[in-house]
Amino acid sequence: MLNGGGDLVVRGNWTEPMVVANPQADAENGAMMARLAIQNRAVATSGNYRRGIQLGENWQSHIIDPRTGQPANDIASATVIHPDAVTAGALATAFNILTPAESTQLATTIPGTEFFIMTADGKQHTSPGWNGLAVPESPASEVASARLMTVSAWKDKLWKPDQELLISFELPQFQGRSHRPFVAVWIEDENGKPVRNLALWYNKPRWLPELRDFYALQRSSDFDANSISSATRSPGQYSLQWDGKDNAGQYVKQAKYTICIEAAANMVPTRLFGRQWILTENLNNKR
Repeated sequence: MLNGGGDLVVRGNWTEPMVVANPQADAENGAMMARLAIQNRAVATSGNYRRGIQLGENWQSHIIDPRTGQPANDIASATVIHPDAVTAGALATAFNILTPAESTQLATTIPGTEFFIMTADGKQHTSPGWNGLAVPESPASEVASARLMTVSAWKDKLWKPDQELLISFELPQFQGRSHRPFVAVWIEDENGKPVRNLALWYNKPRWLPELRDFYALQRSSDFDANSISSATRSPGQYSLQWDGKDNAGQYVKQAKYTICIEAAANMVPTRLFGRQWILTENLNNKR
């Protein structure tokens, strides 16, 4: 499995679990649009939600419609699955320019093409075979979460479902040529034990040990292994959210936690910051 900035290629006797990013989510790791299982195919996503430009009060796409010379703003995101990576990548960009009806018509002329398109107003369009690749959420984890929310009745002071923590940070832009930094973001409890992995952005696994703290924890902990198909990131501001669940999908108890953000730019590791955050019953909703 090769992940090149959100575009995936899966080959051989291997099935890769993956999710498709939601262009309308408030955070990078917000609720996903789809959860899939991919084998011997390529996945490409293109959209204007990460690489566009803010001009005055309007957000303009970086994708230009060659028919008009204007930014293609009607499509928020297009994900294409095809056996060939070049075809998947080309169609994902083209589907950001065409209307959903035109994209559907084009897809029928290219065998093996499946797609998921979200328009700027939130409407979703899928190919006939898309749902056949979908993987449902685990019923067991849903039952466990429901049990924690209802039976415990907060006597153990668990995180409440209507609370979330929003984490904002910025990847700086450097003049000239520079590598995009590897970034890892995770939550630790007051004993330094990892509770939840929120993000891991990298392109070459051989350099992962440069994220020294995260790599040491990764070798002894289970993290979410789903690949994410999304538009390519660029330097700038990003947000992640924590819904109060651990890596097993269960709500944590109210206690003291540390937000850990580690980055390695040009293979020079830096622990950006670790901020302690105390969860209490007085925490404002959606804070």
